[in-house]
Amino acid sequence: MLAERIEFLERPWWVLTARYPDGDKARTVFERLARLNTGYELGVYRHGPPSEPGCFITIVSHKRNGMSVAERVMFQLGAKRTMLAAEEPGMVEAFIARRIRVMAASEESDPGEPHKRIIRRGTRGAILHVDGTLDERIGGG
Repeated sequence: MLAERIEFLERPWWVLTARYPDGDKARTVFERLARLNTGYELGVYRHGPPSEPGCFITIVSHKRNGMSVAERVMFQLGAKRTMLAAEEPGMVEAFIARRIRVMAASEESDPGEPHKRIIRRGTRGAILHVDGTLDERIGGG
């Protein structure tokens, strides 16, 4: 398995990031991963710096079994594995914190459903902070 195991809040988490040649290829894989993500409890995030918007996908999970399934889908269309923790310090923890917030909100709203929520952003996206909160951008789709 390619996913990196890290400890966060005294619990193991698995993280995997891939870089795509362009945002369209990343979007295609992101949509495939969203369809796959039934019961695996994966946090799937498409992101990137302003110079490469949407060219990265990061998956985080506290359950190892879904990561190996996601890897097979993730490394398509010219994707290259990248070490997010080294390239963007603090981002791994931010994605895990975001995943914890989504899981907690899901549990509160419907305890019988898996921790899955599909969140679509407009073309301008949102800004993720290190504590897992988002600043929504207004306008732009």
